Amino acid sequence: MPTVSVNASREGYIWNGNSNFPVWFDARNDPNGSAAFNYSSPTPSQYSVQVAYQSGRGGDFYWVTRSYFYWDLSAYAPNITAIDMNIDMAGLGTPLAIQPAQSELAFGSNGSSALVVGEFDINIPTPPSPPAYSNAPFSNNAGIVTTTLNATAIADANTNGFLIIQLVEYDYDYPDIDPTPFGYQVYEAAINFATGNNTLDVTYTPAGYANEVIGVAGASISEVIGVAGGSIGEIMNT
Repeated sequence: MPTVSVNASREGYIWNGNSNFPVWFDARNDPNGSAAFNYSSPTPSQYSVQVAYQSGRGGDFYWVTRSYFYWDLSAYAPNITAIDMNIDMAGLGTPLAIQPAQSELAFGSNGSSALVVGEFDINIPTPPSPPAYSNAPFSNNAGIVTTTLNATAIADANTNGFLIIQLVEYDYDYPDIDPTPFGYQVYEAAINFATGNNTLDVTYTPAGYANEVIGVAGASISEVIGVAGGSIGEIMNT
């Protein structure tokens, strides 16, 4: 089965750092975010996956940042059998695990528009976290980091003809764990956006490949253009 590389056609992140939430619950479950950033030309080293617990004049506060990517897979759905995601990591920030997860809000929910404030709610589709799109998170390492997506991601790609993935900090944001007991800290990872390296390697079955051979249904593959399989030597001589 062939594999094709598909570049992300929309990329960006949303953060809610302007709000300086004094309560972790409010920061993590903020439905809106403070600002959305979209990228269409190479923009390296954006700190776009974050969880922060800090102290300021007004007391302790939190913020969260999540990244979002949209890939158009309509040319290959519903025949996709495997997907590997490649993300161009800058390797900057702190040691961090990142969970790829489903997004039903970002980019107008179908790639029709840019990322905007109001598409940040991690409780959609399901609290406390959206469905995971990989069976394990990936690390904040420099270079192109490849992650195999799971059956949930493949099913969504085949059903929708696209994938929208949010990258979520794994230790606190995704499982909804208050970072307060671990002290003041900014947990963050930088991603290089719009470099052409944020891609999906999509393996698919060409239309008809598994079902028909020159018009013969898979269930009747014992006969080809009316000739029994045992008489295959007679094909083109009948």
